[in-house]
Amino acid sequence: MAFPILKLPYELQKPIYDDNLHLQADDGLAPVIIAFEKRPALQKALIKRQQEITLEVTSENQAEFPKMKLQDILRFKNLKIVVTSCAPSK
Repeated sequence: MAFPILKLPYELQKPIYDDNLHLQADDGLAPVIIAFEKRPALQKALIKRQQEITLEVTSENQAEFPKMKLQDILRFKNLKIVVTSCAPSK
């Protein structure tokens, strides 16, 4: 028998989802998002939540990353490093 997660208030569902919104190596959707494909509103909310808990470091913002306060970094559950070029900088 499956756990009736959808019967819980969203405030209790959110931490469960957060712990299962891991980034995929192929940049695909997390399995928990795929599991709710028949509930588009919830799926959309989970995609948005995954974006909120993912810190994306790019060449544009990499200088700011080491300056971030630890408390700000800790609110993220995922770290995504985007490499746009392997060429050495001048």
